[in-house]
Amino acid sequence: VGVGDDDLWAFGNKNFTIELWANFATPGGGSVNHPSHIFIGNDEGPGFVNKWFFALGGGVLNFHVNGPAIGDRFLPQVPFSPVLGQWYHLAVTKIGPTLTIFVDGVPAGSADLDVPIPNANAPLTIGQAESLGFFSGVLDEVTIYNRALASTELQALASAGLTVKSIKD
Repeated sequence: VGVGDDDLWAFGNKNFTIELWANFATPGGGSVNHPSHIFIGNDEGPGFVNKWFFALGGGVLNFHVNGPAIGDRFLPQVPFSPVLGQWYHLAVTKIGPTLTIFVDGVPAGSADLDVPIPNANAPLTIGQAESLGFFSGVLDEVTIYNRALASTELQALASAGLTVKSIKD
């Protein structure tokens, strides 16, 4: 996986969607700042360095953004307690400044991000970031789109289950 400004995950101010299937072997623990389950991320390491990740920590799903010039943001914070061994379709979209987290195709919470998402000079990681938050369970069909999928598209993906995707990026 290469690293550069033209990477699909160099979000900046662009709209995007990250969606995936998750099956948890252990419940969500840790804290918002140090999540137990990181699904996907792009980070230069711990502390105030360029990074983003989608995670479950402290009982909430969130999209974390951090950088030396912006500090840290954990938005939105959506309460979530997975049943172990059950599949969940999880997604985060960004339309303009608004980040929305979806659980099983249903919007679960939104918040506005007032800064661009920093572009980390690091590879994309799946199942961990910052050398922490190692996902305990199974992740499948992790996908990044260069646009915000509509609610109806996310509902269709969640309803279809683990199948071949039919959404065009």
